[in-house]
Amino acid sequence: MTELHAIRTGSIRDLNPDELKRRMPERTKKAERYLHEKDRLLCLGGGLLMINLLGLRDEKELRFGAYQKPAVPGGLEFNLSHSGEWCLLAVSGDGPVGVDIEEPKESSLQVAGSVYTEAELHWMEEAPLERFHRLWTWKESVMKALGLGLGLDPKCFDVTPFIRGKGIRIRGGSWYAFAGTLEGSPFSVCTGH
Repeated sequence: MTELHAIRTGSIRDLNPDELKRRMPERTKKAERYLHEKDRLLCLGGGLLMINLLGLRDEKELRFGAYQKPAVPGGLEFNLSHSGEWCLLAVSGDGPVGVDIEEPKESSLQVAGSVYTEAELHWMEEAPLERFHRLWTWKESVMKALGLGLGLDPKCFDVTPFIRGKGIRIRGGSWYAFAGTLEGSPFSVCTGH
């Protein structure tokens, strides 16, 4: 089973950060380096979700793959994403999982030709801003589920089968996605089941 959890920046702002500082000092330091409060809060939100939902005692329990995908001991797979006002945590006991959320921005459209296949670009034409971000959340959730992130060229696979509710084949496996929208920001969760 795969679960999706979300926390909003306003909720993070109201929490006492002492527990997070004690259990995740490096993440707290990373958050403090962000210039904008919203980015600091989203980084801290990821830490809070990991502590509360993964049962992390502290950040030393985290392990990182070759492309920096975090993992915890015990077989649970998880992935984080944040954008706009939201931080998401996807958790799976059934294998790899990836999640992505994107706050829609016009400026993103400039890169469409360098990250999308011809089929994806064609599908995007009807509603460019909305569909650009839907495609991107699908792509990034797949790349994150594979543990490769941007180490995998997003143009080397096509996510348009997701439109029809079908899985895609990539790197010898089948991948499936669930898509939704959270206050105008599209998100996707990708798993192998």
